Amino acid sequence: IMFGVIGVIASFFTFQQIVFAGMLCAIIYDFVMLSFYLMMGSSPVTSGVYFITHLLTTYYIFKFLEPVFISII
Repeated sequence: IMFGVIGVIASFFTFQQIVFAGMLCAIIYDFVMLSFYLMMGSSPVTSGVYFITHLLTTYYIFKFLEPVFISII
């Protein structure tokens, strides 16, 4: 369900840079999912580590593979 919501949100970023749009969608996704993880009893430390590593990985993917994504689009 969240991937569909993120897909709808991403459709509004057609004029933005792909890195900005990807990071913003990842942050929105992480905040929603982290709230569910914490409500289900996940440790705040592991949730924080997940948040940081997910953002770093997402930034790396969007920054260094941006030319590939642009050529596909």
